[in-house]
Amino acid sequence: MRSESATWTGIVVQNGTDQPFTESADVEGRWRATYTLPFGQRSEGNDDSKEWIQDINGNVVVRPLEHKRSLLTRMLGFNGTLLDPDISWYLDGPLTVDGRSVIRIHGKVATYDTVVYLDAHTTLVYGVEIAGRSVRYPQYQNFNGLNVPSKAIETDENRTITRTITSVTMQPFGKLDFRPPAQRRAEFPKGQSDIAVDVEEPHSLIVLNAKVNGTPVKFLLDSGSSASLIDADEARLLKLPTAGSTRVAGATILTGTEAKADALEIGGVRFAPFVFEAVPLGLPASIKGYGIGGILGYDVLAQVVTRIDYGGSRIRLISPDSFSYSGTGQVLSLDPWSRLPHVATTVGDADAATFTVDTGSDSGLIVYQEFADAHQRDFMRPGDLAPDTAIDKHGNPIPNDPAPYFGDFTQASGAGGAIRVKTAVVSRLSLGKFSVDRVFTEIVLEPSGAFTPTATDGLLGAAVLSKFGAVFLDYSGERLILER
Repeated sequence: MRSESATWTGIVVQNGTDQPFTESADVEGRWRATYTLPFGQRSEGNDDSKEWIQDINGNVVVRPLEHKRSLLTRMLGFNGTLLDPDISWYLDGPLTVDGRSVIRIHGKVATYDTVVYLDAHTTLVYGVEIAGRSVRYPQYQNFNGLNVPSKAIETDENRTITRTITSVTMQPFGKLDFRPPAQRRAEFPKGQSDIAVDVEEPHSLIVLNAKVNGTPVKFLLDSGSSASLIDADEARLLKLPTAGSTRVAGATILTGTEAKADALEIGGVRFAPFVFEAVPLGLPASIKGYGIGGILGYDVLAQVVTRIDYGGSRIRLISPDSFSYSGTGQVLSLDPWSRLPHVATTVGDADAATFTVDTGSDSGLIVYQEFADAHQRDFMRPGDLAPDTAIDKHGNPIPNDPAPYFGDFTQASGAGGAIRVKTAVVSRLSLGKFSVDRVFTEIVLEPSGAFTPTATDGLLGAAVLSKFGAVFLDYSGERLILER
């Protein structure tokens, strides 16, 4: 196979939905896979220097390539991993797994302790336990002289994915294209590249009027959402076609379907067609009365540059192809790889932190308890906030009770429910040359759903963002721009 590439096809079954796929790879480690979904296609892959993902709405995220997998590993799964000369395996003896006689071996794949079960009769891999997930290869088929695991079942605590390969074709080297596809752009009215849209701002959140297939719908603009959502009841009222299944992390895990609109319009800017995740939103009572029918997240923000003017209750949608910045604001690098905008900051005097910019949160900061415990010096004590004395009704000075300055355990609300938090105050948050003092902060005590530690230390919300004269979210330029 040293001079060849290969393409194989099959079906992935996840959450009861069949997804036909085509996957290709070559001996240089380049790779591409395309999955056919009910309302479009999703693809991912890597070339010689970049890895990329394109979602069903045509948005593409790209980042530098960290490592490649060989063609054999792509096709043969963990059978290919056994051929890696850099991985040492040791024998742990025979046993029975799922009623099958196997030989168990141990090794370390990347940084993970890995258990592999070899079929005692064929010595092909039957099963793998790695990083909290279980893989089984119950079926093999010979394609072009290779015994390929034609059926693979992968299970973790949240889902089961079954992958079946139905064909394998060998191809000459260099005949396949592994470059990332072009990013889709929103359609602006003819002759315009900058559209202003008035918005409502309950609790400094951004609620805007949009149209779905020509029907007005109110949406919350939420940079902290990796997808765009529509309430399942709203999708039914709009008679949007639905199919497949989806899982969305809010305050809890929300389940639903995909819903397709012929067009989403915001101030005349068109996103067409547009696929939503249709789930029961369960928005907090504090904003539910505004008639919000959905949440616009990464799928919209990736196709435009968004300028937020909190003071003027207005946003501007700008075509990325026409946008350049020469102002005096602070330009911060923004990492959109996870479909969420991550920025580096400084907390307190000098402690580095990374936060997700979240226009859908009305808090100043939301941090995870592990971060708070490790950075206690950055949090103000009750005495730092409370004045030394207070005045009673007779004008006499009395000792002041600092308790009101620090709330007791309470709850923070999000789509789908609430999470348990403790309130506190961070002494200072620095964003480049700008800083915000005494930032009200919620510490997550019981992580769940979207409020689970991942690549950042927490969320940076509207109570901080609204202190700036303008906030630019420029995903294509990978930057956050703040002006005062």
